[in-house]
Amino acid sequence: MATYGENYKYVTPANKQGFHSEFIINDKTNNLVSQWNAYEIDENGIVNSDPNKTYTQAQQLELVDGNSVNFAESAGGWDYHNELDSNPVSKYDSEVRKKIGKEWENPVTGLKNRNAPNYFDIDDSENKANKNLEG
Repeated sequence: MATYGENYKYVTPANKQGFHSEFIINDKTNNLVSQWNAYEIDENGIVNSDPNKTYTQAQQLELVDGNSVNFAESAGGWDYHNELDSNPVSKYDSEVRKKIGKEWENPVTGLKNRNAPNYFDIDDSENKANKNLEG
């Protein structure tokens, strides 16, 4: 169901404490990826985030990638990254994002997983992102 490699993660250089910003950009549209792109907003500004609505695959990608700008800390490892980045956001996730997130499989990384159907090549993504920024 998922399409891996459609989005690029742009990562800013880390500061002295190891913090950096991450921006997720859709390769096809060159726009920030955001759950807000998937929701319908009526003329009164009311957001429809009905978990029973049928969302397209593109909308689901926007929802599961969540907010497109976040921060991380490289020296603290994944546990620290999750404490700063993932856990606080997921606490306030909408019901639709939680529901769709359960239906998606996270990509795997690392050379030993290269042949897995849900493999995501982080180095290749970074190289492509840098070429796009240069060009």
